[in-house]
Amino acid sequence: MTDNQLLYAISEIVEQKIKAETEPVKNQLNKIENEMGRMKEQLDNLEMKTDRLEMKVDSLETKVNSLEIKVNSLETKVDSLEQRTGNLEGEMGSVKKQLEQVDHRLKRVEISLESDVVPRLQTIESCYLDTYKRYQSGIDQIDTMQRDIDVLKKVTEEHSEKLRKIS
Repeated sequence: MTDNQLLYAISEIVEQKIKAETEPVKNQLNKIENEMGRMKEQLDNLEMKTDRLEMKVDSLETKVNSLEIKVNSLETKVDSLEQRTGNLEGEMGSVKKQLEQVDHRLKRVEISLESDVVPRLQTIESCYLDTYKRYQSGIDQIDTMQRDIDVLKKVTEEHSEKLRKIS
């Protein structure tokens, strides 16, 4: 064998050895590349999910802000209602005082009616009833007198007529 042939044979053996030893490395690299591809897909999916999550967080923040505005509005309304309630309580106290005064005055009026007015009305009623009874009997007398007058008129007319005839 010549040197060239020997070198060629050594080179072939080295090449085969390198091939044999690099083949598992290449397989490992392919596995790593595949794994990296899957990891890249997972990262892309994760980024999409993160973007969706950020949009949801933004939407939630907007809703929370809107709710805060509504809560502030409700707090303002509650404060206003509390103030009105306080005003109403003051007015109710005033109304209660006025009702107490009216009640007191009403009791005085009732007492006055019972002690002064009702007895006077009873006296007036009694007087009117007595007067009515007298007038009623007087009306009967007047009716009787009217009949008597009517009879007297007729008799007087008849007598006057007779006297005229005689004269």
